[in-house]
Amino acid sequence: MTQFTRRSALQAIGGGLAASALSPLTALAAPMKDIIMGCANATSSHYALGVAMSQAIKANLPGSNVTLLETGGGLDNLRRLARKEVHLGQIGFDSGVLARRGIGPFEGKGIPDVVVLYPYGISFSQIVVRKDSGVTSLEDLHGKPFSAGIRGSSSEVQVRTALELMGIQPKYVPGNLADATEGVQNRQLVGLAVSTAGAAMTAAVRELNVQTQLVSVPVTKAQWAKVEGKLPGVELRPIPASASPNKQEVGGLGFRNVWVSRLAVMEDETAYEIAKAIYENRRLLFQAWPHLEGNIDFKDLALTAEAAGVPLHPGAQRYWKSI
Repeated sequence: MTQFTRRSALQAIGGGLAASALSPLTALAAPMKDIIMGCANATSSHYALGVAMSQAIKANLPGSNVTLLETGGGLDNLRRLARKEVHLGQIGFDSGVLARRGIGPFEGKGIPDVVVLYPYGISFSQIVVRKDSGVTSLEDLHGKPFSAGIRGSSSEVQVRTALELMGIQPKYVPGNLADATEGVQNRQLVGLAVSTAGAAMTAAVRELNVQTQLVSVPVTKAQWAKVEGKLPGVELRPIPASASPNKQEVGGLGFRNVWVSRLAVMEDETAYEIAKAIYENRRLLFQAWPHLEGNIDFKDLALTAEAAGVPLHPGAQRYWKSI
């Protein structure tokens, strides 16, 4: 069995090891007994789903050593995949398209063999503002202090790019989520962009909305016409009213949530077994994200991934076509 050299302590699901970073993989093919997953910040709802996925893998592969890393999110996970530090990573689909094409944050350092293993839902980049800010449209953000998302995140890149294509230039105030919510609460910012998973309101928006009344700002069809086809992997989708602080359905920037790998990092049989394990134990995903049950067609999201910009791993494709 190939061994991995760790630079720091690991946190292994089922193995009980703490983890934050490790040395590059010493072999191209991921050994079945050592599976390293790059996830998200531990405060993110995506991390909770990553825990569920790691448990699903272990349920079918009891001899495996599954390690879940707390990371900086999608862009960080792709860079770790490029350095062969992880076997699979959680990303927003649009980031995978950028990585494969070598554009945006991956210009000159593309990762053309990024492939999808498992799609797990739809997320949105939602723009919310203080109700008393006077902002009722995206155009009203022009010249006003605004947080486009966590500094360096794929969501920040997505929102900035979309607004630029619409000809809208807010006064961006970079920082983390805590900085943004504090800025809105203290009236230093008119609003912020947040990543919303499915039909549930994010905890940060829900808590902020108790103290500072918020409203969602819609992306209209006319605004989207300036973006369509220029922001790969992103679609105009309705954000459910249940996810909006003012309980109204609005148009938003939608993208698939996926776990990806690389052809140079994971061989076909491992990809097949991972996709199979997660799907057969998808009840664990529903426990972490109840809104998924009955609302997501995992197979359809998987088999339409290539047309949307990132193909399936051949091993995963073999599984998805078999069910």
